[in-house]
Amino acid sequence: MHTEALKLHLIEKIMKLENAYSLKKIENTINEVSNEQEDLISKLAKPMRKKIDIEELKREQNFQPIDKEKLFKDFAALEIEESVEELIEMSRE
Repeated sequence: MHTEALKLHLIEKIMKLENAYSLKKIENTINEVSNEQEDLISKLAKPMRKKIDIEELKREQNFQPIDKEKLFKDFAALEIEESVEELIEMSRE
């Protein structure tokens, strides 16, 4: 709610201003901030592919499959005594 209170406070201050130059400066600042946000959003937006090719994605992201035997060996080396259910419950706490 802090944001809403700040907006209201700014509006009240702006309403008290009579100087057109000051109001124009405020308008320019608001426009700059607004444009910066729009520029950031447009930089984050990426076009969607029409077709997704899993093999192409694997190559692009340098995907390396997991070695199951090594993974299970590493798990065994951890010597975890709790059951899977207990571990899940512990992660929720």
